[in-house]
Amino acid sequence: MGKLVVAGIGPGSPGYVMPEVIKAMKESDLVIAARRILPMLEKICPEGVYVPMGKISETLTVIDANLNKQRNIVLVVSGDPLMYSLYRTIQQDPRSEDWEMDILPGIGSLQMLGAAIGQTMEDACILSVHGRNLAPGRIAREVAEHEKVFLLCSKDQGPAWLAEIMIDYGLAHVTMYAGSDLSYDTEQIVSGAPEKIMQMEFPSLVVAAIVNPRPRQLVRPKFLRDEDFERGRTPMTKEEIR
Repeated sequence: MGKLVVAGIGPGSPGYVMPEVIKAMKESDLVIAARRILPMLEKICPEGVYVPMGKISETLTVIDANLNKQRNIVLVVSGDPLMYSLYRTIQQDPRSEDWEMDILPGIGSLQMLGAAIGQTMEDACILSVHGRNLAPGRIAREVAEHEKVFLLCSKDQGPAWLAEIMIDYGLAHVTMYAGSDLSYDTEQIVSGAPEKIMQMEFPSLVVAAIVNPRPRQLVRPKFLRDEDFERGRTPMTKEEIR
């Protein structure tokens, strides 16, 4: 069986593609990548044999078939494969249990934003609303409790949508940052209060950071176990129901 290399190419600019990724593409039998990044890959590595990525299920079938034919494959993903990327989906597919895999990490868009605004990430809460149904209340709670929250956004759930949540949940005092088209010539980074960000429009390739100068732990309900009560023979609703 061949080997699969899941390689992150960073935010999208050729300058952020690591030499090890280029080397892996040169030595592979097949490179699979999204159509929008194929032109860039073909330019920096003309020796590669490229196949455009289709639906995830179809792509995994193509990978499995080629690995069984002793072919080495590089699956190229944007950003970092270990940060809200396709690698988790691969792990969840039963066929991958038999695959030999290596991972080549890349520079993610959240790292790019953090560097641009001078904010470290080791103490940040990281969330994604890209392709995920994350409740506004959950986002507001994380912002209320953390000094920094970094978010991967989508076209419909972007910085303006996040700004509305901040205002609706009484968090208008935070400072918001939005970075779009990071590493491209059209890169744009803006900052301001939610009221300002809410009035702006952003492209689909956008990430955000929210800095709260006054984070605080919110009170959560505490559910007691049956043995925590002194009740004698008095009937009581069971722990599972409570």
